[in-house]
Amino acid sequence: MMRDAQRRCFDLVRVWDLSRFSREGIEKVFEHTSLLTQCDVSF
Repeated sequence: MMRDAQRRCFDLVRVWDLSRFSREGIEKVFEHTSLLTQCDVSF
């Protein structure tokens, strides 16, 4: 997903719950959401 975000394949990510977005912990969730924001993907 992150590779496709960098390629601008989509512009929106919807998740039911942040715990479903990543099981790597809250720190990784913040890293992923930061990358998505940098790629102009709404979250």
